[in-house]
Amino acid sequence: MLAIQIDAAINPGNSGGPALDDAGRVIGVAFQNQQDSQNIGYVIPVPTIEHFLADAPLGTTANSLERMRGFCSLGIFWQALENEQLRSYLGMDEARHAGVLIRGLSPLAAASSMIARDDVILELAGRPIANDGTFAVGTQERLSFQHIIHLRFPGETVPLKILRAGETLDIDVPVQPLRRLVPATVYDEPQPYFVYGGFAFVGLTEPYLHEWGDDWMQDAPQDLVHLALTGVQQRREEQPVILSKCFPSRRTTGYSHMADRQVVSVNGHAVLNLQQMYTLVQQLHATADFMTFEVYCTGGNAVVTTSTAVAATTLEETLKLYRVPAAASPELAEANDDAGSTLGSAWSGDDGSAASVARDGRGGAPFGARTGPSISVASGPRSRRRARAAWPGIGLA
Repeated sequence: MLAIQIDAAINPGNSGGPALDDAGRVIGVAFQNQQDSQNIGYVIPVPTIEHFLADAPLGTTANSLERMRGFCSLGIFWQALENEQLRSYLGMDEARHAGVLIRGLSPLAAASSMIARDDVILELAGRPIANDGTFAVGTQERLSFQHIIHLRFPGETVPLKILRAGETLDIDVPVQPLRRLVPATVYDEPQPYFVYGGFAFVGLTEPYLHEWGDDWMQDAPQDLVHLALTGVQQRREEQPVILSKCFPSRRTTGYSHMADRQVVSVNGHAVLNLQQMYTLVQQLHATADFMTFEVYCTGGNAVVTTSTAVAATTLEETLKLYRVPAAASPELAEANDDAGSTLGSAWSGDDGSAASVARDGRGGAPFGARTGPSISVASGPRSRRRARAAWPGIGLA
């Protein structure tokens, strides 16, 4: 994203304030400083602000479909072509060709059916792209070619000139915002969760990893950090689900080390996101003898299982002992009710059942019923041990 470096100090609390030039004109909005340095800050420039305002008209609400939809992307992973031998390998004419190599595409990108791996982007919106991925602005400045894409709005197209197998092609490629596999921010929204037996499940977000502190990239579980930094959605609405907490009890003995691992499948059914998994668990509970959660582990996935016959009793004990107000957050239950999928009688029972806990107000409702306020059941870091270095991020344009 385009930013302007300035030599003015930006201290905590200054973010959001205007940055002015000598004539008193606004040139941007202060938003961050460079750590471990003095008098080095960054501002969001006017073109980015204007784009945001144009995409988010005044008067729109948080739930409006017209609200700011985010900056667009082609959905490509690219590589600079500064190496002469690499350019020769790709059949580029040194006198006529310069650009960047497409090394991959997001499966959900609209451009995935129009451009391909090993294509070379020569021009973008009529601007020649250099081998380092920049284009000229004025006589001395250069910007990343991604800035051209960021100025587009969802549904618009950007003209590309590409080199494919020695042939030059001109195509118009649609752009769209692409969601990250692991959301980087969560603003003013309670995070959904559900508890089954003695296990709590949440969707993985970057703020969840921030519970490990400022050094979360080193201290948080590295499998989850890798997902956050390099994960790409393969299916729409995909978001990793993690086994956030194994509440200690007789029936969860031996599972404590399985916490903070990605849930890959439930009884052999692949997990897409938390809502889909919640619905799946409800359906399987009524018919299966055991609920088996496959969690990701290096070298071979591990298995966490519990008997469905004792799941309700375990849930009741867990909610009461650990003061969890509900078996599931209202977002999950309401969405599930709207879809017409409920467990109902599968969770009803005598006074010792989870249903009775809901009736007397001591804990969560049966799956599929209305539930109490959202809470955070994530327990945060289990240890502060130093882990191996995090995987580097990957460039997406």
